[in-house]
Amino acid sequence: MTRFHSYSRSLGVIAGLALATAAGHASAETRGYVVSWFGVSTYYGNESDCPDGLNPMSTEFYKRELIRLGYSDPDATKLLKDFPGNPGRADGEYIKIMGTRGDKKTNVYAHPESSYDPGLKEIKGKFAYGFNLDGKTDSPISFTDPDTGEQGIKNQYYRTLGCIRSFRAPPPAHPTLAQAQWDVLRDEMPAWLIEISGITDPKNSDNVTVTISRGVDHISRDTTGGVRSDMSFKVDPDPRTHNVLHGSIKNGVLTTDASDIRIVADPFLIPEFNWKQARLKLKLNDDGTLKGILGGYHDWYALYWSYAESGWVEEHSASVDMPALYYSLKRNADAYPDATGQNTAISTAYEVEAVPAFVLHTDDKNDKKVSDAGGSIQVRHVEEANMGGWLRKLGW
Repeated sequence: MTRFHSYSRSLGVIAGLALATAAGHASAETRGYVVSWFGVSTYYGNESDCPDGLNPMSTEFYKRELIRLGYSDPDATKLLKDFPGNPGRADGEYIKIMGTRGDKKTNVYAHPESSYDPGLKEIKGKFAYGFNLDGKTDSPISFTDPDTGEQGIKNQYYRTLGCIRSFRAPPPAHPTLAQAQWDVLRDEMPAWLIEISGITDPKNSDNVTVTISRGVDHISRDTTGGVRSDMSFKVDPDPRTHNVLHGSIKNGVLTTDASDIRIVADPFLIPEFNWKQARLKLKLNDDGTLKGILGGYHDWYALYWSYAESGWVEEHSASVDMPALYYSLKRNADAYPDATGQNTAISTAYEVEAVPAFVLHTDDKNDKKVSDAGGSIQVRHVEEANMGGWLRKLGW
């Protein structure tokens, strides 16, 4: 009888521990998301953004370059009469000329310094989205956040790109180049995933962990062409795709501490992003979605090459004068100087949007995470929080 009572008492203690553990875990929620939009963050204001005007279309700067190379106005006009030619085929004579327009023999996209600096018209307005990456509020390159009024925002990437027509669009529309790139990429490359764990209150949680990773699965589209929510995605175990950040949620806005962030992407855009001192600011919307900014310092030459690798295709279709872009990025780079004093990184900001998703970890069958948006089923990570689990741990 004593042994039976002892067994019952032990069983009761174990049951109590299991319930307490389950309650403790359940009080901290984990939400999973799949990125539905990612693109360069640009502020669309009035004419004060670009008081010198917008940068010329490719037909304009191509004609300018042809005349500089010695062609007469009528001849330059004739060379461009069939612009843009057959998409994807370099069958226009002007294309061959533009490809070596620096010294007439070197590929100008691979070697932009074979060309002079044509001069890119840059943003001169005072507003931009991003972060105060260097802690200085009175720097001459600082912007002001147009929504919060925060000063000291660093976003030299936007300063460089913001007066190029294909990077401008009145909200809520996305700029044409970013829209075209992302629309292709989200079908071609594995999905990007975000998890937020340790949420005790979706409006205010002092300590949360944010994991950014890449999946092995691709997104699915809904009937509108957007990214379908509440789909399941397995996490890619490749450590290059795994980032763990500390953050907090205040008034429904998640912010993370500065950290390096690395995301494998696609050669169509860039093989991989590699930010230094990066951080996230994401609003947890009532409909279960996320929307906000990822910002940090990034190797400026890698960003240049992400456009220049396609050569004339992107230059003539998106009106991005590649040598002008190169010199502007180099000039506006604002961090991590090399031995010569030339800054190797530029401050950036990217728009991020995400919808609820199931994030599955193949290395842990118990590790299942899902958002609770829209009344969907909540699955919380409760390790061994059942009687059988506790008994197995004790060898019973």
